[in-house]
Amino acid sequence: MDQISRKDFFKEMFGFFKDEVEKGKSGVSAKLQYVVPPPGAASVQNYIQSCDKCFDCVAACPPMALEVCRDRQSELYDYPVIEPGRMACMFCEDYPCISACHTDALDLKNIGTLKSKAVIIENFCLAYQDHFCMTCISSCPPEYKAIRLNADGLPEIDPLLCTGCGICAQACPAPKKAIAFI
Repeated sequence: MDQISRKDFFKEMFGFFKDEVEKGKSGVSAKLQYVVPPPGAASVQNYIQSCDKCFDCVAACPPMALEVCRDRQSELYDYPVIEPGRMACMFCEDYPCISACHTDALDLKNIGTLKSKAVIIENFCLAYQDHFCMTCISSCPPEYKAIRLNADGLPEIDPLLCTGCGICAQACPAPKKAIAFI
């Protein structure tokens, strides 16, 4: 059996992890996000410029889907966001988060204008790793059915039908969430 030096061992291990991270990024060219702005935001830029960080929308959210972004790498750092992998937006009928907003950061007229789209990160998806999993398909609300099986029997998301609610991300059982947003 060949001996490996401590230095070579760590070099090889870090190389392995670096390769795995790069593999996880492949297949999606847009910037992936694990947080999205609340419903009623016209654009991320408008939201950032208009939100005064009073956090009234966070307090008003019945399913507690809104939280303060703590990801320092995100452009939404320190703003109210939805982290769909933790809790999806339920698009409450009366939008109490929007009603609580006293600036124009969130407005009912903007519902549907800013739609984050879910994307599957194939390298993290159990189905793409030859495990039986249809959790995202079965969790997608029946009125949208944005996730279906492709010709290879693997899940794919129709961006025209996806609302970006994040229910699929919340339900995803993969150790590293296989659903992100663009």
